[in-house]
Amino acid sequence: MSIVELDEPAPDDVVRRWLTGQLASADPERRLSAAAAVLVTEPGSARAQEEMAEAVRRGDLLPWEREEWMDRRPASVTDWALSRGR
Repeated sequence: MSIVELDEPAPDDVVRRWLTGQLASADPERRLSAAAAVLVTEPGSARAQEEMAEAVRRGDLLPWEREEWMDRRPASVTDWALSRGR
C-alpha cells in the first residue's frame, strides 16, 4: 500500500463517500480501504469481521494484516482516512 501526503484535509463528505464505497473502484487498495472503513464506523461489529474476512479471501489483505487492522480504533473517520494517506 502506498502512503500519500495530503496538503490539506479532505472535506468530510468526500471522505464519507469514499469510505462508504461510493468512490470505490476495482482497485484492490480502494476495496480494502472501503472494507476497513467498516472498522471505523462499526468497530467490533459482525459486519466489520465479515468485511475484513472477505478482503482476506479476495487476496487484498494478508491474514496477519487483518489482525493488525482489527486492533485499530481511530478517533474519527477523517482521522482514519488521513492516517491511511487518503
